[in-house]
Amino acid sequence: MPDPRNLPAFGATDAAGPSGLRQISSAVQISSAIGLRICLALAVVSITLATPSALVAQEWSFIRADANGDGDIDISDAVATLVYLFLPGTLAPACLDALDMNDDGAVDLADPIRIVSYLFSAGDPPEAPFPGCGPDITDDLLDCAGPLSSCPAFVPPIATFQLSDEAAEDGVGIFLVPQPAPTNPAEFSGRQLGMRFLDLDFPPVITSGVLRLETLEPGLSFYLLDGTPLPTPYDFDITGLPVTVLVNADVPVDTQIIVRSLVSGATDELRVRGGPFPGLAGQSLPEFPHFQFIDAIDGDALGAAVEVAIDPERYADRLGQSFDIHIVPHRTLDEWAADSSLSDVTTAVETVTLTGTGILDMIIPVWIAGLDSGPEVSLAYDVVLDFGQDGFLNPGDVIEGLGGDPAFSVVKSLVTPGPHPFTSVTYSGGSFLSQKTYYPTNLATIGPLPLVVISHGNGHNYTWYDYLGNHLASHGYVVMSHTNNTMPGIETSATTTLTNTEYFLANNATLAGGVFAGLIDVHRIAWIGHSRGGEGVCRAYDRIADGVYNPINFAADDIQVISSIAPTVFLGPTNSSAHDRNYHLLAGGADGDVTGGADCSICQYLRLTQSVTGSVQVTYIHGAAHNDFNCCGFADGTGPSLIGRTAAQNIAKGYFLALVERYLKDNQATVDYFRRSPLDLLPATTLAPYTIATQYEPPQGPDRMAIDDFQEVPAQLAESSGGWPVTYDVTNVHEDFLRETNGSFAWTTGDPRNGMTQAGTAGGDTERGVVFDWPNDGSSRSYQWEIPEGERNWLPWTSLSLRACQGTRHPNTNSLNNRLDFTVTLEDGSGNTASIPIGVYMTLTKPYPRTGLGSGAGWANEFNSVQMRLADFQVEGTGLRLDDIHFLRFEFGAGFGSLLGRIGIDDVLLVR
Repeated sequence: MPDPRNLPAFGATDAAGPSGLRQISSAVQISSAIGLRICLALAVVSITLATPSALVAQEWSFIRADANGDGDIDISDAVATLVYLFLPGTLAPACLDALDMNDDGAVDLADPIRIVSYLFSAGDPPEAPFPGCGPDITDDLLDCAGPLSSCPAFVPPIATFQLSDEAAEDGVGIFLVPQPAPTNPAEFSGRQLGMRFLDLDFPPVITSGVLRLETLEPGLSFYLLDGTPLPTPYDFDITGLPVTVLVNADVPVDTQIIVRSLVSGATDELRVRGGPFPGLAGQSLPEFPHFQFIDAIDGDALGAAVEVAIDPERYADRLGQSFDIHIVPHRTLDEWAADSSLSDVTTAVETVTLTGTGILDMIIPVWIAGLDSGPEVSLAYDVVLDFGQDGFLNPGDVIEGLGGDPAFSVVKSLVTPGPHPFTSVTYSGGSFLSQKTYYPTNLATIGPLPLVVISHGNGHNYTWYDYLGNHLASHGYVVMSHTNNTMPGIETSATTTLTNTEYFLANNATLAGGVFAGLIDVHRIAWIGHSRGGEGVCRAYDRIADGVYNPINFAADDIQVISSIAPTVFLGPTNSSAHDRNYHLLAGGADGDVTGGADCSICQYLRLTQSVTGSVQVTYIHGAAHNDFNCCGFADGTGPSLIGRTAAQNIAKGYFLALVERYLKDNQATVDYFRRSPLDLLPATTLAPYTIATQYEPPQGPDRMAIDDFQEVPAQLAESSGGWPVTYDVTNVHEDFLRETNGSFAWTTGDPRNGMTQAGTAGGDTERGVVFDWPNDGSSRSYQWEIPEGERNWLPWTSLSLRACQGTRHPNTNSLNNRLDFTVTLEDGSGNTASIPIGVYMTLTKPYPRTGLGSGAGWANEFNSVQMRLADFQVEGTGLRLDDIHFLRFEFGAGFGSLLGRIGIDDVLLVR
């Protein structure tokens, strides 16, 4: 501990020799000035200072200003302090806290002056504890070690997290992965495996008393080992000690556990941080934040590997400890409760010691060959860091995958056929009830299975979708394609989607000789439509949602996902709405029929996404034509680099399998194919030559919050849609409907929303966003949101999500002639910042260079989605406090990404 003597008023700090005596004399003269007569020599020989002793873990209570520890406050205490300060060779008293009379954390001349003033001039009394014994409630470097005859020992309770460092408990804190509190005793058996053991006791010198367990704020829960929940504060009599309790972080939190002795008031405080938890499994990145925690590992990619990353800063309480890494098949919470043994599926268990200062120091390859994706689409795995090194998951170990989604899944190529032989059968139930159904030949042994319904487009035929029907059937789906009455329009198309779904479900016991009887899961249905059929499936659900149609053989909620291939928009996004269903849109940039062009509002298929409140997925393929997605339609491709029917259908097969796996079989991994960049994850490595833009938006509800969705009317450039202050120095900022106004893709300054087809010119469209650009002049520019008080705690959120696109045919886009990158920065209330370029995850595609509809090359603006885990902003010691975010800033130009650009942005969200 540093010497607390502080002598700035006297210049030199060396008190030896005559100089030191002069300093003491000067101090004594201060006392004489108020009527005291003190013989310095007598004082020096007669005052007995408390015997110095080594500071020990326990601290004693004391009386402030009782410098000599005799229990009284008198002039001898002032002189004792002067002797300590100025007499050469004087050892430090045992209780330095008692000498600090003004409680400023230092012992200096102001302290004896304060006591003299109190004794003889009616000055202020010493600070607490005074006049009786007590602890020092001020956090400073001074201690009080005993024994003191005048006061009892001030002995803190013992509170220690197992498998942790005690210093970390007081500093960086203990990290807990947030999980829901157990709702019943059965659930506790599994949930406890994600909790931490906390040992509580009194030191041996304490023979009676009560220990209190409490927290500064809610968010933590406590349990006895048998699962009994403990209310807080909770008191333990010494007769029940020692005791071990389990601590759970119910929500993301940063708080203190207080363990208090009700006898002395002594406390032990332990900091606990709950979340955000980025995960453990993933793959390395070439730049900050150095690692990507992901759900899907492409098992067929060249050099596919699984890595585990542990941030030493997040787990600083475990530094220096060794652990074993186990990759095990994913288990449910009940399965973990029944069997917590660890059987690693890789070639070896890695034993690692937690060291280093950043995540780069702790990226460990754990599975580099023979990744097993299983017989179907994927296999799910959990990751366990076994700090107990006993081959079992226990409280205090770290797991990703407990009681929820797996840590990761190894996914096979989604384009190759599945493991099931398949059969198809054609039959008819009457007018517009002809159907072709594809199913696994072994349906009787693997059913009941989900149902996928395909509704063709105008001039198409229901038998033209063998590529998709056979592919999905080989992966364990029943696919029914039907005749569709598209010629009259969208209403009749919607009707035939509904009537064919009803007919199949009502008659499946007898169709094809009864092969489907009892083997269709009516609660897991997908509707896929093409062209007018693509709008028709949306209209069909809209009629159910509006109460116009009441299904007989299924319920509205049984339609789990709706997908449209290059759909028309005759009735507009309000009347052809997927409402609260999960929705997917597949389109090609070279479509020569439903073109997506600026001159054709009913061809602007992106409009159908705007009214959806479920999740939204978009797959936009450069060079793909309208009839590439069936077998036999006329060749309508318009534009450069046409990819052809085989490539387009392979892409469609992969993304459709990812879609139905996610929403019909609850395969959490396959949503990564929409959330992550196709440059990072493709349904098959053979698709790498093709340009694909993907979007993903989570469903509306409590698991997302809009920072800015730009939907305020009228637009306010200085405010977000929620009224938060917005500042910027980017140029040509314009906020309005995301729609063309002149029917041309040629750039003009009079149409700042050029290329936008997310909202049409017809009434009822509501989709809005912001557009702006920045020049190539060597500067950096920004667009910033100020986060208001009450919204600054981002601990409850997992990721930042946004959608952005390049502005087609703009001079900056033409000059860039490449994918676009920019940087996202978070800043907390202390000025700590962390920045991540979006290019780590997803750069914005260059618009498909199709010509027509005015001069230049470039087609409709194609949005890309970017999701960034908030925990990624905390690696490498940024010090960023996610519970106190004051600014979100998008930064552009020199040093932050592309040197120039023109972009549109929509739906900046916090999600979990």
